[in-house]
Amino acid sequence: MLKEVISASLGLSTDQYGYWDGLNILDPFETPEAAALVYVDGIPNLSDFFQAENVQKYSLILDEEDFQVFSFVKDRIRKHSSGGSVLNVALISLTYDVSKHHYNQLTLVKNVLDVFGEIQVPKVPKLSLNSLKYSIEEDYQFLSELEALKAVTSAVENTKPDNKIDFYDFWFSSLHSLADYHGPASQQVKEAIKLLST
Repeated sequence: MLKEVISASLGLSTDQYGYWDGLNILDPFETPEAAALVYVDGIPNLSDFFQAENVQKYSLILDEEDFQVFSFVKDRIRKHSSGGSVLNVALISLTYDVSKHHYNQLTLVKNVLDVFGEIQVPKVPKLSLNSLKYSIEEDYQFLSELEALKAVTSAVENTKPDNKIDFYDFWFSSLHSLADYHGPASQQVKEAIKLLST
């Protein structure tokens, strides 16, 4: 159903009519130019961890793999419009020193450059952490990828309107290895999710 929700939110026709309480289209001629999707690998249901008050939550059945959703939405955008940006990025790749990595990672970073220009992912700042440790590789990798997510979010927010449909699909992967290392119900995972939700 996720691919249908994304398609409908961009004003594209859908194959199936799927009613979802989390999307209300008031004017089908004034739809967003872009949709950004962030997959967080490692936690089956993030909404259980968000404790914000006065926030309405809507469950959404994810019955497809992330690559299937991306491929489907990409094809649908290409059929309905031309010239928009369609991007699939593993956020962790933005934290690498690209001069030391494989061609596929260089291509990924080049695609990001083509869409957003240069994205400066800052070094991990010193935060007041309770459970996560900078000295543990899995913890540091999570904090580094979190900085990449913040940088990409800023780039998406600062994208200038161009009357073309864009779709950005980002994959946040380091929470999975953090949960594997510390345990899915650990204080480290809870702190990581709290940082991710702010």
